[in-house]
Amino acid sequence: MIKKRNFLAVWMLNIKVFWHRFLLKRSARKKSAEVSFMAQNVMDLQDVSVRDCMVPREKIVAVDVDSSLDELQRKFTETGFSKVLIYEETLDCVLGYVHAFDLFKNPKNIRDILRKVEVVSETMPSNDLLKEMIEQKRSITVVANDSCITLGLITLEDLMEEIFGEIDDEFDK
Repeated sequence: MIKKRNFLAVWMLNIKVFWHRFLLKRSARKKSAEVSFMAQNVMDLQDVSVRDCMVPREKIVAVDVDSSLDELQRKFTETGFSKVLIYEETLDCVLGYVHAFDLFKNPKNIRDILRKVEVVSETMPSNDLLKEMIEQKRSITVVANDSCITLGLITLEDLMEEIFGEIDDEFDK
């Protein structure tokens, strides 16, 4: 338990140092507003459920486990995502996910490169999930309701955006 607390304390300190360095480059007025924004978001994160910041089911990019590797590769190419969920028969039976780099391992089928994915409740507080994902070194999690129906997915980036605001990457439009 002490190691987890130390890890989280160091992680939070690293975030503070990052923001301090980032904000030093800003004007005093912008700095004050951004610090207030981030501080408020960190405090509010405990009141935000996973449901409030997840990618909804309708927007999930997924492939059936029995699909061909060519179809999986097309999905990566079309979306630009680095990870794709893998399901069996329906999206309510998520088996895991595949990372785009796994295709370089020359697998025979999707099952050969399937990675484990955790499932969490939609009511879980976002700050608890953030801690859990960092501690377990996970970057993607499936969100389900009490009936085990897949409602969406959430990534570490989604949770970080709740704190820092929108994080643009090369695939954001």
